[in-house]
Amino acid sequence: MARCVHGRPRIRRAGILPRRADARGGRHPGWHWHVGLRRRYEGGGVDERGTGQWRRMGAPACWGLGLVLLLAVLAAYKLLPGQLPHAQAMIGDAAYAQCLHDTRAAGGEGCLGFGYPRGAPRPFGLPVNLLAASLFASDGVVSPGEVRTVYAGIVGLAFVLAALLFRRVSGSRVAGVLGAGLYLLAPALQQQSSFAALQLGLALIPGYLLLDVLLLDALRAGRRGRAAALAALVAGVRVFALFLDGYSFLFAAVLSTAYLGLAVLLPRGGSRLPAVLALVTHVACTGLAAWIYARYLPGGLAVMPVDFFRGAGVDVLTMLAPMQSQSLYGALGLGLDIQPENSWGGRASLLGMFVGYSAMVSAGLLAWAIATRRARRPGLLPCAILLTGLAATLLSLGPSLKFNDFRHDHTRVSALAFSAYLMPEAAATARLHSGWIYQAVPGIRNARVLGRWQVLARLALVTVTLLALVVLWRSGKRWPAVALAAFALFEAMPDPRLVGEESRAASDRADQVYRVHGGEFARLVQPGERVLLLQMHEGASGNEFAADTFCALARAHCYNTGGDKASDAIRAAWPDEIRAAIERREVSRNVREAFGKGLVDVVVVPHFDLRLVVYPWSDDVPDAAGIAEAVDAAFGGAGLDIRAASGFTVIRACTAPGCVQ
Repeated sequence: MARCVHGRPRIRRAGILPRRADARGGRHPGWHWHVGLRRRYEGGGVDERGTGQWRRMGAPACWGLGLVLLLAVLAAYKLLPGQLPHAQAMIGDAAYAQCLHDTRAAGGEGCLGFGYPRGAPRPFGLPVNLLAASLFASDGVVSPGEVRTVYAGIVGLAFVLAALLFRRVSGSRVAGVLGAGLYLLAPALQQQSSFAALQLGLALIPGYLLLDVLLLDALRAGRRGRAAALAALVAGVRVFALFLDGYSFLFAAVLSTAYLGLAVLLPRGGSRLPAVLALVTHVACTGLAAWIYARYLPGGLAVMPVDFFRGAGVDVLTMLAPMQSQSLYGALGLGLDIQPENSWGGRASLLGMFVGYSAMVSAGLLAWAIATRRARRPGLLPCAILLTGLAATLLSLGPSLKFNDFRHDHTRVSALAFSAYLMPEAAATARLHSGWIYQAVPGIRNARVLGRWQVLARLALVTVTLLALVVLWRSGKRWPAVALAAFALFEAMPDPRLVGEESRAASDRADQVYRVHGGEFARLVQPGERVLLLQMHEGASGNEFAADTFCALARAHCYNTGGDKASDAIRAAWPDEIRAAIERREVSRNVREAFGKGLVDVVVVPHFDLRLVVYPWSDDVPDAAGIAEAVDAAFGGAGLDIRAASGFTVIRACTAPGCVQ
């Protein structure tokens, strides 16, 4: 606790001097006795009482800092007007939102424009699509720019909720706003723009935790009406979170379980009942969300082999040194230059793993202050965040310890093959004997990208930084506090040059896929036609991302759909001929049988890869002459009408005059 003496705060020694009584003569609400007269604080590690300096900074500082940091976050996420985060995400969400609108307008449910005949489910991002369809589909078209607006609104909400949570952690409004900026700007989140719904979900994790904190507060205060309303809100938000993104749903569940579990183990005022009720509510709401999602999308992901998780684990070197491509260190020519193909886990295992020198300094400063009793021990909420961050860091390493265990025998395209993700044990530095966790524990065994656990570590590091900043400020060391905060922001800020380049590349690629290829496809295919997109080039990707955009723009009914999870879900409803044609067993016979049985109206062969075409970095163009030869060899002769266009070859049953039967 701090008390101002001649304008400078004096820190009372924890466990020695009692805290000042409140105005009613009782103990301060934050005061609790524990075994051996040790004190335990329910809130953050600091308190605002007697700290007039922070209060004088008040509203103007909060609004000014908040506005600047929010604009910085939106710019870093490439969500301002004129920017675009990622071609694949924006055009995919726009296509699904439009498909939802078209299906609803036709009297149907879900999205029947692709994934024919059942209709493609949306494994993640469905809330974004529903919002975009309800807000922007009145003119019949949902554009990528309109989807970007929905993203910006959700990120803005995430910023506000994160600021509120970090205010509870730090005891300061200004520190809360700073914490929201540090968390959302962190490369571990900012670099996830290619996984759009995932990025939104990760940004909302502090908000998810905040709801559970408020629920526990209401139960402890005996406010039954408010507690019931918050329980209903928690249930709805859990469903929203799971349909938005599975990773953030899992991480938020783990974080809230840690917080409420600690509240049960360390009861406030001797009563465990409120914490038990909050924990039971949390578990019930989480289970309800999982049950609803399982009914929407039956089945689950197959468990990957241990070698896959070994490759997906984070290399410790990337935690100790920054990446040139992910921060302002790159602008100074500092940091690691590791390309995605060099990592066994691909690009996802390199995104924002660096701990940060500012966080290291903050951790040392906070530990010293607590050890010397210049700061009180962190309260329940920050302790839960710190413990969860530590556990998440260990999980992110995978079943083997890796230190500078990179490879140099793959290209960007060859590294996309499944076999490229399998890392033998001999290629890692040491074995951690934790492989069973990734094979047996529900939830963890389905979280394939282990580097994403580092988001919880980032949440813990931001908490440490805020507590250290408050200790400095309240001990009168204001300039060191300002310098440390500026250094932390420097490490979190992305290189604006790279942000601009990525945004321009995404816009160019989205224009190519959405306007050029999508426009041509819509001219070649009639609305309502049953379409099979059939890739005929060697090494074709099974994940057909661009199919959704093409089919939505043409308002056709396509068998294909983008995304591995959605593709797996719809294959069971395909006729045998369609499934065999996609798998290219006997493609000529399969397609002719599909036409003969009236299963398809048109087969379209793209002159590019339906997955690689959405990636701005990809300049891979299949051999057009080879595709033409493959089409002629498979479908040439009588019975089919084949017409080649710029980006597609269209095959129909032979019904036009002059067509050879």
